Amino acid sequence: ALAWRIDEDSDHVFQIRLKLIRLGQYPPYIDWKALCKKHSFRAVQLIEAVLSTWNINDDESKDTQKSCIEKWYDKDSEAINKVVNDFPKETWDHLMPHIERLTRFKYNPYNSYQKKWREQYYRKNQKVEFVRGVAEFTTFAGKKLAKKSPRDLLQRTLPLETSTSPVIQEILVEVYRYLPPEHADQGVSWILADTTRFRLGSGLSEPERQPAVHLVEALSPYCSDELFRRLERVIIHYHAADEKQSAEYWLKNSKKGYFGHYWGKTQHFMLPALSAARVQPSTTALIQVLQRKFAGSRIGRSQVGGRVGSKLDRNLEKISDRAWLDIVKNPKVKNPNSREWIQITPDQVLETSLRHFSNSLRIIVKRCPERFARLALRFPDDVDPAYISAILDGCGQKAPDSNLPEEVNKSWEPAKVATIEAVLEKFQTGNDRRTAESFCRLISERFEENWSDATLAKLVHYAQSHPDPESGKLNVNCHNSDVEASVDILYQNSINCVRGMAANAIELLLGEHPELFEKLRPGIEALVRDHHPAVRMAAVEMLLSMLNIDKNLAVEWFVVACENDPRVAASPRGILFYNYTIPSHIDRLVPIIRQMVFSQWDDVSEEGARQVTARWLYYGYFEKEFAICQSGTVPQRQGVADVTAQLLYDRTHSEVCQKILQKLLNDPDTEVRNKLHSLFHNPDSLMDTTLKSFILEYINSLSFADDPDILIWMMKDYTGSITFLADTIFSICDVFSSTLKTKSREIGLSIPHAVSETVSLLLRLYENALAAENTEIANRCLDIWDKLFQNRVGVAMDLTKAIEK
Repeated sequence: ALAWRIDEDSDHVFQIRLKLIRLGQYPPYIDWKALCKKHSFRAVQLIEAVLSTWNINDDESKDTQKSCIEKWYDKDSEAINKVVNDFPKETWDHLMPHIERLTRFKYNPYNSYQKKWREQYYRKNQKVEFVRGVAEFTTFAGKKLAKKSPRDLLQRTLPLETSTSPVIQEILVEVYRYLPPEHADQGVSWILADTTRFRLGSGLSEPERQPAVHLVEALSPYCSDELFRRLERVIIHYHAADEKQSAEYWLKNSKKGYFGHYWGKTQHFMLPALSAARVQPSTTALIQVLQRKFAGSRIGRSQVGGRVGSKLDRNLEKISDRAWLDIVKNPKVKNPNSREWIQITPDQVLETSLRHFSNSLRIIVKRCPERFARLALRFPDDVDPAYISAILDGCGQKAPDSNLPEEVNKSWEPAKVATIEAVLEKFQTGNDRRTAESFCRLISERFEENWSDATLAKLVHYAQSHPDPESGKLNVNCHNSDVEASVDILYQNSINCVRGMAANAIELLLGEHPELFEKLRPGIEALVRDHHPAVRMAAVEMLLSMLNIDKNLAVEWFVVACENDPRVAASPRGILFYNYTIPSHIDRLVPIIRQMVFSQWDDVSEEGARQVTARWLYYGYFEKEFAICQSGTVPQRQGVADVTAQLLYDRTHSEVCQKILQKLLNDPDTEVRNKLHSLFHNPDSLMDTTLKSFILEYINSLSFADDPDILIWMMKDYTGSITFLADTIFSICDVFSSTLKTKSREIGLSIPHAVSETVSLLLRLYENALAAENTEIANRCLDIWDKLFQNRVGVAMDLTKAIEK
């Protein structure tokens, strides 16, 4: 009965709609612009109703149930902002209680739900996340109140000032800066009450201290003398909570030539924001000192920012060899802490720094590899390794980039091996991680080349003894230890560490040059026995190339690499290894696969069950383990379900797979049933008579109830007469009329849409039956139609519209 367009609701119908939303039934579409224009404040009421259904611990609510309210386009935000402008007090009162309730979390920058609340960084493609939009609308309402009704605002914010919510604190620091001069003391007192409020910015869309800088700029000229002196004092004597650890870190690394600041950044940002007419002379002098110390950083009133690039990028083609030599020799650029900024557009900054200059060099080397490889031979012996890394990355280029001009492409040539090896011989950069990674990438990119023994020895050295990765630590997801890491995280680390990259280079070399085996053997042996599981996982991939050289030895080394850590055996390349070594070496691999099946790691156990199921189906191995997995843990049943679903259409195994799947179709755990969603990806299955009884059983299962769309859409896409699908369509209608009839009317679920599509199929079947003069099917279609109406399946209006069509 509800209209599609909410802006056409009467007052009474709109109240019904709000009640439905509070029950979790979101409307399928909202034209925010039309709604705001016709019934302006209803937009805020709708938003408040949606928020009322959420809970901070409810994962489903965090994803907003994929409804029409996931994101707002800019035009939607503009329309709602106009409403907020007219009703700031009401907007604040409706939305703020929910924001405070839903954001009582300790901020974790890695938590995507929390980031969506806090950062404008999520505004992409002219869209803004729903929760970020709520925060922005409330902030806008607060700014309007601060300007027009500051007493009303302060009456509302005082209870929130001690809130632990980072979102509330962010809103307050933005709102208080708009307080009129007579209320400046309230804003300054609030920020002085807790110095953690000096750093409320996200750190991505804005510097951490920028919101506090704006507040101090706005209110410090007007606050009382006593508060101003206190604010000045607190900023000067401010110490961050992590200052001690930061000092220890930088003092320790200064002995290695790496320098950083552990005090003064907050003062550098915030002291210039104080009213210049009121600061003491000593403060002015300190500002000047800090400006010299942090030359080029983003500060105070003159904020700069945006996409950061190098000053060299605009003229790379014009920079001569002599100029490049001057750049790499320049001691100011060599200092890793030397950074100068130039704002060239509102969204772009150019920087003078070692990092950006070396990136610029990397870009131009790829355009002229041989020229710059020769130029590198003229670099000073103590040149920063970042420049050598850039040279090696560019020399790995085997073909010109597609975006180069045609005339450049014609004359382009890769760097010669002799020139590259001369660079490698001149610059022995030790264990510098950047150059080691670039070297390994270079060998991997140009594995077809005939590299010298010295180059191969360098690769073996990195494989044997490079310190990256460190024992127990990870380079990717580094907040975890290697003991806690999943198979996927270990795999990501295996391709993002020096020893792992060395393994990849050795694999490619062996595939192209098997005669190099003895020269590379010391590196291979070190990698398969490496103390870090991510490196051993990379070694498993390397052993794939070994299969064509010495299969028995490759299997023995695989066993060594997987010993005591089944995660290595469950890696993507480990799975591929089994395909080449079973059944020939099954005896050596049985203990490893058994260990996977009963592993403490769910992802490993699931993969073990996959292997057991596949090997039982193909060869009859692991009969006992397979029986355990069929009724075992959730990961074990997931593994069984995944393999049997994939082999359902294999003529050799289809009958056995159907019997196994029959037990899994009604598995009590959705994680297991989710593995069966791919059962009907093949349109030919509709005409496969051997699958007909299984399909009918599937329709009456929990798996079909989870997601009926897949089968229905496959039938819908079938061209031609569908009379042969009559039993299937009738079975689906029977299920919708019985076990799923209640869910068929729940608008927030996918079932109503599936019912609508099934109704279209039923009509099409009826027409096909009439055309074929098959009165039995035609009459049964009418009976099924009556049954759908009698059981109030779906939305009655949709059924009627289908008949009219």
